[in-house]
Amino acid sequence: MLPPNKVLQDRYCVLRELGHGGMGTVYEALDQRLSCIVALKETSATKDREARVAFEREAALLGNLRHSALPKVMDYFSEGDGDFLVMEFIPGYDLAELLRLRDGPFPQAQVLRWADELLRLLEYLHGQNPPILHRDIKPSNLKLTKQGEIFLLDFGLAKGATGQMATLTTSRSVRGYTPIYAALEQIHGHGTDPRSDLYSLGATLYHLLTRTLPIYAPTRFNMIEDEQPDPLRPIEQLNSQVSSNLAAVIHRAMSLNRRQRPVSAAEMRKALRDAIEEDDHHAAEEEYRRAEKNYREQEVVRRAEERQRQQEAEGEKREAEEAERRRLAEEHQRVAEERAREQGDARRAEEERQRQEEAEQQRRESEEAERRRLAEERRQVIEQLAREQEVARRAEEERQRQQEAEQERREAEEAELRRLVEEGQRVAEEHAREQEAARCAEEERQGQQEAEEERRKAAELLRTQASRVGTHGDSTRSGGVQDAESSNGDHGHSLSIFSSIRVPFLSSHNTTLSSLWQSSKRKFVYTIIGVMIFIGLVASVYMLMPSSDYPLSQRNAVQQNSREISRLTEEALQHVNNGKALQLQNKKDEANSEFVQAESLYKTAVLLEPTNPKLHVNVASVHILRENWTEAIAEYREAVRLDPYNQEYLKNLKQLEELKK
Repeated sequence: MLPPNKVLQDRYCVLRELGHGGMGTVYEALDQRLSCIVALKETSATKDREARVAFEREAALLGNLRHSALPKVMDYFSEGDGDFLVMEFIPGYDLAELLRLRDGPFPQAQVLRWADELLRLLEYLHGQNPPILHRDIKPSNLKLTKQGEIFLLDFGLAKGATGQMATLTTSRSVRGYTPIYAALEQIHGHGTDPRSDLYSLGATLYHLLTRTLPIYAPTRFNMIEDEQPDPLRPIEQLNSQVSSNLAAVIHRAMSLNRRQRPVSAAEMRKALRDAIEEDDHHAAEEEYRRAEKNYREQEVVRRAEERQRQQEAEGEKREAEEAERRRLAEEHQRVAEERAREQGDARRAEEERQRQEEAEQQRRESEEAERRRLAEERRQVIEQLAREQEVARRAEEERQRQQEAEQERREAEEAELRRLVEEGQRVAEEHAREQEAARCAEEERQGQQEAEEERRKAAELLRTQASRVGTHGDSTRSGGVQDAESSNGDHGHSLSIFSSIRVPFLSSHNTTLSSLWQSSKRKFVYTIIGVMIFIGLVASVYMLMPSSDYPLSQRNAVQQNSREISRLTEEALQHVNNGKALQLQNKKDEANSEFVQAESLYKTAVLLEPTNPKLHVNVASVHILRENWTEAIAEYREAVRLDPYNQEYLKNLKQLEELKK
């Protein structure tokens, strides 16, 4: 995509993008050398040399075409990876846009002028050597200028001497053609010829004369193959202003079998002219019959007047003979003439009265049919709004139930959190008690170690004294052996007793300390695991709870608003039902009062929650019951703005706009 003010070839300054599609983009550009506006077409980037050569041949082919209904190709070039065509810029609107802006199809005479010009153009293109096929004729490729000139655009799909080179298509179709305007052989890929362009032109004329899209050619083919009628409705059924002869020519051009279509554009142009001449001939014959009827009536009057003059002449001849009879005859003739004139006036007045009565009857029937249609549409809109209100009410009740369930869930989670906190406190207290018991056991163990150290020192002292006594026995050896032995035996006995006392005590003490340490270690590990589980549960609960930015008071306020909106909606719905019942009883003033109260309640609900599109739809439904179409349309537009993807809102808005028209 080229940015604005981008200059190409030091000559063409890009102004803006006009359109883009699957195979390229078209820009409005300024030719700085000639100071004129041009259309600049950029094809999709390609590095294929053969494709670029084909592009240059295509540009040369289009550059040699000269026709009043074709834009001129002024230049072509390649820059970077893009290939560009410089063409004459045609201001105006295409026929597809103009058809959308109209309330009905184009007039037959105007479409015939365009068809004659386009057939002259196709006759020129198909007469080239080799023939040039457009292959994408449709309303959006036909542009009408302010001077009433018609132009055929988008020759990026043209098929000529270079085969086919896909460039920009204003249809934005990657297929290279628009399916609903394309012939069956073009869609199936069986090859195209000038009759394929005639099919596309016939489908375009069908759309312009009926304001109805033609049926997709494969759909028509499949239904005909299934021995079902052709789904393409006749033109004269969709637009009674189109003559049957013209419709027959267009339907022939739209034949699924190309052999049944006109052979060339010249033949189709002649067929259209023959159809117009035949219509003119029928109109002339009808005018002749009317003139002949008037002549016969005048001839009858003239002959009557001639007979009257003859009678007057004969009466003048017999005037001298029978004056009285002449007077009576003249009086009788005068009375007869006056009666004849009166009868003629009465007959003409009766015919005029009958014509007026027939016209008035037709007008009343059409007005009655229109009233019935509008009443039916209004009933459908009211029923649709009632269904939407019921759905909205049920959705509101479901939302309230969900909010209450959510509140109960949160309260249960808070209770569970409190239980977990108490459980954690209990586990912490138990852990503290176990630590206190371990501390006491440790103090007891240290006391026992100190006592054991004292006992060890005493034993060491006793061993030292025993050693000294043995030494003294050896030096004296006289009579003291027994004393020494006795003494040594006493010490040995004391040591053996001490050992018997010390060893069991130490063994029991070590076993007690070991079991106490193992028990404390297991309890400590279990305590740590319990604390970690408690912390994980607390974190999970806090993650499930609402953030601190949305406190409990604000949640309560939101729930209170929801309950208030539900209450206002129910009261307003009750007033609406009361108003409908009063409408059925033809109590319009009382019904209008109920509707006004319902509107006030709905608007109060809107003030509490202005971003809820369903509340705006409720207000619009009350405006519809009061036939305030402008206010209803405004509320529906606000609902569509809040929920732009709701197809039901878009459909109801469109129906309201049509009812307002």
